[in-house]
Amino acid sequence: MVIIRGLEESEFLSKLYPLLERCFEGSKEDKRFYNLHHERPYNAPAWDYSRIALVDGQLVSHVGIWSFTMSVPGGFKMPSGGIRDVCTDPAFRRRGLGHLLLEDALSFMRSKDMAFSVLYAGPRQFYRQKGWEVAIPGYRFTLDASRITCKGEGDHAFTINETTSEQLVHGIFRMRKATNAFLWFVVERDIGYLERMIDISLQDPNQHVVSCSDSTGHLEGYALLKVNPRNERSSVQILEARFTTGSATRSKGIIDAFLAFIKDRFDPGSISVQLSPNHDITRRMMGLGALDRSSLLTGCMVQVVSTRVFLEVLLGGINHMLRAQPASIPSTSISCRFIVRIGTKINSTPERRPCRIFFNLDPSDGIPRFELAGGNECKEESHVPEVSMSRETFLSVLFSPILTVGDALDEGLIQAPRSLHAVIKLMLDHASWDLEPRDYF
Repeated sequence: MVIIRGLEESEFLSKLYPLLERCFEGSKEDKRFYNLHHERPYNAPAWDYSRIALVDGQLVSHVGIWSFTMSVPGGFKMPSGGIRDVCTDPAFRRRGLGHLLLEDALSFMRSKDMAFSVLYAGPRQFYRQKGWEVAIPGYRFTLDASRITCKGEGDHAFTINETTSEQLVHGIFRMRKATNAFLWFVVERDIGYLERMIDISLQDPNQHVVSCSDSTGHLEGYALLKVNPRNERSSVQILEARFTTGSATRSKGIIDAFLAFIKDRFDPGSISVQLSPNHDITRRMMGLGALDRSSLLTGCMVQVVSTRVFLEVLLGGINHMLRAQPASIPSTSISCRFIVRIGTKINSTPERRPCRIFFNLDPSDGIPRFELAGGNECKEESHVPEVSMSRETFLSVLFSPILTVGDALDEGLIQAPRSLHAVIKLMLDHASWDLEPRDYF
């Protein structure tokens, strides 16, 4: 008899840990790695967000959900759920328990009003069957350190921090909060998370927390580095980095100084980044000859759990960007409304409750605005044009640099009347995860 339910607190250590040990034996996901509430508290799923399968009373399968908030420009919040620790006891595999638990996890996330889900995983097809799409490549760019010859401009002081200080943590927190204002799909982090992240990084002798200050001592940036020792020369990975500069010229000066600091301090054979191609550091390294190691096989999978909630938050961010960065307004459509259908395939059965979007110009200032209609306004009307796309297309346009809105329209991946093409481009061109510099997802 199979029972699907939530984990009970008394089962966390007594039953879940032994299952994780059996499932991940011999990999990095061992008991020490899974000491969630001690060694990795900043990304540990709460026990009551774990979904389990029991066969004849024995806990044999598990899916962990970690709750987080994602923000878009304008401070609009999107409740989200990450999937992790998906496993089934080897003796009970190939019985469909993983499929049952993922379906249960999606229902659970909807019950918690989560609109979006993200996961990193190996068996891609398994998760695609349940609606997750490979939308974000695993970016990695590698630079031969010998190509770094410029010392950078300006007075920048780089420090390797040996301990966590309140000044450093609060400085990083303020910097992230200020630069998040115009970033898409940013995972919100509190001060407690940052403090634990730095503490855990400092426990690893091969990881380093680097801060950058100007001549007055003001924090200008930080980075998390990992040094990978080798027989001859080590390699350095930039795991996370953020600098606030205020100008492109100053940005280049700080980044050149930062790369020179890494070269002088660690004398590596190579430097690699795991960041977006549009990140300032990545672009500079590419200019110096960094090789692109990006791969969809190691990227992130995403899924819209609630289309309506996701679109509501998305449109809030789009409207904020349109007001902050005025764009050319489609002359053919000053005011219109259209139905959006997002299905599994472009010609699949339509959604039961498609979403209707209004596009108008604000009469007070002429700024375009998109609005999501209420439930009573979503009735079928034959004269209202439709915009249809697959779930894969929708997520790829938002998160991947491989597919642009214009290409999706031209290739028929987004089906819409030609009179709406300019409006669709205006909307989705302002909502891409990959259009601006960032340091993490």
